[in-house]
Amino acid sequence: RILLLLQGGAVTNRGITQFKLFQQKGKKSCLRDCIDDFEDACFKVQSLLACVKDDHVKDGLDALDQQVQGLALQAMAARWMAVALWYRKQYSECLSKFEEV
Repeated sequence: RILLLLQGGAVTNRGITQFKLFQQKGKKSCLRDCIDDFEDACFKVQSLLACVKDDHVKDGLDALDQQVQGLALQAMAARWMAVALWYRKQYSECLSKFEEV
């Protein structure tokens, strides 16, 4: 579970970096890459939350702490993805991501 949380954080940070590069240099490939990174981060967090749900009774507070961290990471990745989708002019997808958060 901790590895999934760390991987999700790393992928989110990479996505944020790609988005900042897009803002500075205007490369559309950076925008596409950052959206892919944010989707990957959300998938990793979903995997983490599934593991936490299974281990919640066994691990107690550790599982709950990781669940809260995972939800915060998922919200951050979803917000950044929504901003990137807005820049791609995919407004309906953007709004659905903001509604997820």
